[in-house]
Amino acid sequence: MVADHEKDAVDLGCNCQLNRIFLVNMKMGGHYYPAGIYFRKTVMKNDICGFTLIEVIAILFIIGILAAIAVSRFADMQSIRSMAAADTLKNRIRFVQSQAMKNSSWGDGVEGEKCWGITCDQNSTYWFFAKSDPEDADNQFTFPGEKDVKITVSDVTITPFKILFDIYGIPYTAFTDENTNAKLVNPLQITVGSETMTLIPETGFIQ
Repeated sequence: MVADHEKDAVDLGCNCQLNRIFLVNMKMGGHYYPAGIYFRKTVMKNDICGFTLIEVIAILFIIGILAAIAVSRFADMQSIRSMAAADTLKNRIRFVQSQAMKNSSWGDGVEGEKCWGITCDQNSTYWFFAKSDPEDADNQFTFPGEKDVKITVSDVTITPFKILFDIYGIPYTAFTDENTNAKLVNPLQITVGSETMTLIPETGFIQ
């Protein structure tokens, strides 16, 4: 004859051999209940989910690698922007010098512009001008391929400067006429983001 508690175990659809181990001889509400049910509930209730120390260290290590890659790529992008802006500015300084050598006039009583120049303000905005006053709108010109007279570089910082060239391409820091002027004496360093260029006195060579 099968005991009542064993019948109950069979009726529960469980493996009798397994459930006999967990079966309790306690009647609750007229029924026997396998202790395994309470055991499993207790384990699930008291089980704590989380990460081990090794897992945390591994995650932090991966985050560190990704952060290093992101920072290096950002630095590379900044360097690329600086190089591009510096190359553009170099070419435009050379263009202004060539304009001065082609279109300037020299000598008393000779009509025409005595000098051409390029200047950059505190906001990394630069423009191309003729004569000695860069702020006079009548003396400002657009660079080839540009619609606006003033060019603002928003993603890199350019140190302020003003340079003028005469008919011989000689650079000046100030120029009114042939007799009133100030030649560039020392090399002029212009910083564009992470790049630095140098304008050489006398020749006006930019490197």
